[in-house]
Amino acid sequence: MRRLTGRIVLLIGVLAGGSAAMGEDPIRAELNRLKGLYAEAVQREKAAVDAAFEAAIKTAAAAGDLDAVQVLTAEREAFGAGGKLPASKSVAEAAQAYQRKKSYFDSTMLDAYGKTIKQYTRQLKIEEAVQIRQQLQDFTKSANAHPAEPIAVPRQADDPILEKLDVAKKRQAEAFEAARKEMAEALDQEIKAQAAKGNLDGVRSTQALKAQFDEEADIRPPANGPLQLAKRRYDHRLIEARDRLTTAYRLAIRECTQSNRSEEAQALEVELLAGVGVGPRRWLVIFRSANPWVWNTNHKSSSGMAMRIDANVPDDVRYVRMRCMETGASVISGISKEALARERVDGPGRLGWTGSKYSLNRVIMLGLFHKDWVATNGTIAVSLWRRSQGNRGWGFGIPISEPHAGQGFSWEGKRFTKPVTFEIAVTAQELTARERKLLLQ
Repeated sequence: MRRLTGRIVLLIGVLAGGSAAMGEDPIRAELNRLKGLYAEAVQREKAAVDAAFEAAIKTAAAAGDLDAVQVLTAEREAFGAGGKLPASKSVAEAAQAYQRKKSYFDSTMLDAYGKTIKQYTRQLKIEEAVQIRQQLQDFTKSANAHPAEPIAVPRQADDPILEKLDVAKKRQAEAFEAARKEMAEALDQEIKAQAAKGNLDGVRSTQALKAQFDEEADIRPPANGPLQLAKRRYDHRLIEARDRLTTAYRLAIRECTQSNRSEEAQALEVELLAGVGVGPRRWLVIFRSANPWVWNTNHKSSSGMAMRIDANVPDDVRYVRMRCMETGASVISGISKEALARERVDGPGRLGWTGSKYSLNRVIMLGLFHKDWVATNGTIAVSLWRRSQGNRGWGFGIPISEPHAGQGFSWEGKRFTKPVTFEIAVTAQELTARERKLLLQ
């Protein structure tokens, strides 16, 4: 599945600016090819859910549990007919995974249809563009016919167990909001303090942190800075709130089980597994360091951190974000999990990615590059296509014609004169309006 997902994302890049399949109409040929990959991916995920139902039903039948067999059979039919999530724990995780991946596949196809329409329009092939738009409308209706349902816990009026859980949820939300407000105020105070000192760079970097916090509810302030204490207090309050709500869930599950309310208990377990508290962060930081040699390793030290891609990155990742910790600037590009550790990957449009830790003269290349930005003498090549020719971009690279200069650092094609810490994060979620402004094309 990981390989197939990677092929889908890379095909989007081909669709946007590369060569298409041979034939009379290469644009339509590429769209049809992508449709085939989409159908294959969805069918495989459906088969995985069906296999989970089949195994659960056989297990229940072998145990002679008629009620469980009937419940699982009914849930199987409901899921197949309308996408209703099953409450049975044995199949709930597989069904939710299918819905998450199906949503990702749908959005990928929507992007492909949209880009195909633009290509036809630019070529003044209006009739073809109108035809594809109709296909897009039909696909959208089909994709929205059975939208994913939220996990609903069945309940009765005046239910004391679930009422206690509702109170815990409310308190957690209030605690999170209070912590977020306090952290935002600390950032505002630091902006004012830097302004009072006349420190323009300090104002700008703190404003960048504030914008990041407003968007993601998370930041990494500079080491030993005045915001470190506020950030530690913020993190501690979130952890406490999340732990309290988790405890409340576990208590409700136990009380429902003791009251012979297995359906409610199972639904609560699924809800707990889906994530409580503030929920999962939108972006998973997998690297933050000035040392590219720790990329794609399990590393943690006072100077930075890194994670192994295969063990930590979701299979359905869609975007990679690079951030320069020196300036707070960020850029985003489409990516697949498979592509993250590859030597040179042509991404959407004129972008590319290098992530294999390819080295020359003990110098690493890692980051995003622009295919039109040729690395000349004295600049940094984030990716090479020959030993002394490459592309500039964002990240770590090789100083061209300077074999003994050591590790190079670059941002937007411009060279840094000192080591710089870069952060690399990934997400499988849709981009926000602010993030779309950072998306490189």
